[in-house]
Amino acid sequence: MVRPMLEYASEVWAGQVSTKMMADAEALQMRFLRGTLGLDPKGKGGVSDDAVRAETGCEPLEQRWSKLKLGYWRRIFMSPPDRLLRVVAHLRHAEHVASGGHGLGGRGFMSTAKAALTDHGLQDYWDDPLLATTISAGMWKKVTYDAVEEAGDDTRHNRMIQLPSTFDYAHVKEWGRNTSDYAAFSSEV
Repeated sequence: MVRPMLEYASEVWAGQVSTKMMADAEALQMRFLRGTLGLDPKGKGGVSDDAVRAETGCEPLEQRWSKLKLGYWRRIFMSPPDRLLRVVAHLRHAEHVASGGHGLGGRGFMSTAKAALTDHGLQDYWDDPLLATTISAGMWKKVTYDAVEEAGDDTRHNRMIQLPSTFDYAHVKEWGRNTSDYAAFSSEV
């Protein structure tokens, strides 16, 4: 019930709203998850957000928003060449590249798409947007989801081993891939 509301059109707006709004959305999700587990929704009681997310199988919204943005990247460039969306995307991409991100192309979706691609080791797809169209939708999803999850897993692990309250948990929890038997949504597999 909560996640779809926090994801609606995030492909376009994620990364373009204030840091406070992004933090408020993450806090809303955490209050919901904590309440689901019967924990203090305000986060008091010594259970870290990372442990709550691990137990509920829920990734941070920022990760989910990156996945959706990267999926949208491919959909834009898969659209017919004469479709206005694709024409504008090519124009904004070219402007972004030519201006080093300081012109019109450096505003809005293109700058956040570039960040999502480069932050997750997918720079080649920024350099050549049509490269994403050379692989199937399923393969694109696998490539992008794996890249986003790997970065998120590394960040989470590094945070958890720093905290005395989660150090042992980080070492005993099974961190392998979730199978369809244990996933509530296909995106959690």
